[in-house]
Amino acid sequence: LTTVKRAKMMTIVIFRVETKNHVFSFSNAGHVFPVLFKEKTKTVTELENIAFPVGTMVRAKYKEVSVDFQPEDALFLCTDGLVEARNKKRKEAGTRLMAEWFSECAHLDPQEILAEMFKKVSIYSEGQEPEDDITMICLKRLKNSFPG
Repeated sequence: LTTVKRAKMMTIVIFRVETKNHVFSFSNAGHVFPVLFKEKTKTVTELENIAFPVGTMVRAKYKEVSVDFQPEDALFLCTDGLVEARNKKRKEAGTRLMAEWFSECAHLDPQEILAEMFKKVSIYSEGQEPEDDITMICLKRLKNSFPG
């Protein structure tokens, strides 16, 4: 009988918001990409930063990506449980649908955005229990925040 050691790995996003110059910076280790809504252009963009999950490579290198965070811009981060949510036909929601959902509610307050995102994934899943945890974070810069 042979015992196989299971590799230990995890995905993670580490981020910070610099409040003096209004910059969102993050590093990613195999996690779902953060999504940015730009109020000025009314566009949603996945902030791609591709890297291996922690624990999969001995000397993995992780880069930091920074983006400008203007008044009324919103950021959305989630665990893979949201994008891997399945409907009764076993089809995953995916990142495209997640970004579309976020685009539809990004004009709301952060608490309302999160409530809408939970509602949308619940409707998509057609009442099925999630196969993985679903954790979400939403950040939004206030309209009247000072430039520095």
